[in-house]
Amino acid sequence: MLEDFYPAAEKILTDIVHIIQKDPKLKTVEIIPRTTNANKSPVHHEEHSLGLESWCIQPVYCHAYQCVMNLRQNKQKSRDLNRLNTLLVGVLMINPDITTFWN
Repeated sequence: MLEDFYPAAEKILTDIVHIIQKDPKLKTVEIIPRTTNANKSPVHHEEHSLGLESWCIQPVYCHAYQCVMNLRQNKQKSRDLNRLNTLLVGVLMINPDITTFWN
């Protein structure tokens, strides 16, 4: 399963959601160019801006996308709405053009 591929994805997604919930004045979401993992959180929050290091975009997106599709296929939407919300925030923040996740 994809969770084995990048287990830190859930933590990163949870961090993103916590920042969004705690900062109602959040203005921007930026991708920070970094090619390697520095063994620190790739999620940055400063001056009402949220930053995500570029090296983690693909694994976080793939993880969240696969999990949402699995939940959708298994019709488990109503079982864990908080997890579904966390996954959708991550997917839509990275790629807001996927209409499947807006419906």
